[in-house]
Amino acid sequence: MTLLLHTGAPTARIGIADEETVVARHEFPASRSLASLLAEEIQSLLQTTNSKPQALKRVIVHAGPGGFTGLRIGVTTANTLAYALGIPVVGVAGDVSDLDSLLAKSRNAKPAERNLAIPLYAKEPVIGVVPGIGTPSPRADSSLEKDSSTRIDT
Repeated sequence: MTLLLHTGAPTARIGIADEETVVARHEFPASRSLASLLAEEIQSLLQTTNSKPQALKRVIVHAGPGGFTGLRIGVTTANTLAYALGIPVVGVAGDVSDLDSLLAKSRNAKPAERNLAIPLYAKEPVIGVVPGIGTPSPRADSSLEKDSSTRIDT
């Protein structure tokens, strides 16, 4: 039995597959709560198939390209489950729109090197503060730095 994870899109998709087909699937919004929901959703899916995590023989995860945070959450979950259960993890990169294509693309894939899937991003991720979004950008006028006598007490 194989666990399938596709979390790099606005709709997260998880599934259980035998060797040939996806036998159970679930979709849910990959919102800001994806990190806290994914484990619960996997557990619920396993329960619908009357299975336990120990019945899994491998984990297949879509490794990108896709949304930065969703990919990280999915890949980290896949790696963690594979490590905890002592099973292989397979990262599948490329255009994968659903669980059936994820399973199909994984057929010729080998387990990840050192059994660790790595996310593939469409472009270099930007990590940090983006001026104008969320927090004010640094002031172009640095007059406070020029005058050492200026002091702001808080």
